[in-house]
Amino acid sequence: MDSLADLFAKRKKDEPADIGVIKTYVQEQFNERVSVTIRERDILITVRSSAVAGALRMHIRDISCLLEDPEKRLVLRVGTM
Repeated sequence: MDSLADLFAKRKKDEPADIGVIKTYVQEQFNERVSVTIRERDILITVRSSAVAGALRMHIRDISCLLEDPEKRLVLRVGTM
């Protein structure tokens, strides 16, 4: 039987598709978790280390091409999630 934590981890939240695209891309490419916040003019991606932020900066164009609204600016931030 699954524990309560396993059930919540498997549960899909009602989140915009762009958030899922970004999280999946970063997980596949860098094996890192990120926090994504969609704001009016930009999308904020919060990572835990500056090394990941620097590596992710090289992939910003690839990520923006995958989004529904590629005109939104992608902003990287180093911080806690």
